[in-house]
Amino acid sequence: MQTENISTQNKKNKISLVLYIGGSIVALLGAAFLINSIMIYNTTMTQALAMGYEASAVNAQLLPSQLLPALFEGFGVYGGISMLLFCTGFIFQKISNFMDQSALLTQPTIDELSIESLPVNVVEINEIEAVIESPDSESSENEPETPALSKDEEPTEKPDDQK
Repeated sequence: MQTENISTQNKKNKISLVLYIGGSIVALLGAAFLINSIMIYNTTMTQALAMGYEASAVNAQLLPSQLLPALFEGFGVYGGISMLLFCTGFIFQKISNFMDQSALLTQPTIDELSIESLPVNVVEINEIEAVIESPDSESSENEPETPALSKDEEPTEKPDDQK
C-alpha cells in the first residue's frame, strides 16, 4: 500500500513541478519580450533623433504608440500566463496533499482488519453448525405445519398473519 502512495505522490509532485517550470519559462519569455520592446523603443528614438527631430516630439509620439502597449502586453499576457501556471501548480499541490491526508485517514489500518478484533456472535455460529449437521430437520423447520383437509372440508379463511 505504501509503495502505491509513494508512486502517486511522486506523480503528483512531478505535475506540480512541471507547472512551476512552465511558469518560470513563460516568465523568462515575458522578461525577454519586455527587454526587446525597450531596446526597439531606444533604437527608434535614436534613429528619429539622428534624422533631426526634437526629442520631446519623438518621445510624445513613440511613448503612447510603441512603448506603453509593449509593456502592458508583456506584463499582461506573459505575466498572466506565468501567474496562472504558478497558481495552478500551487493549488494542485495543496489539493493533492489534502486528498492524500484524507485517504490516509479513511483507510483502515492493519489492526482494524485483523480477525481478532471482529466481534464474534457465538449464538449465530452455533445455529449455523446445527443446521449444517441436521439437513433433514431443515425442511421441517422452514415449512409451517398445516392440517390436512379431507375431501368434504372446505378451506377456511387464512389468519391475518398468513395473508
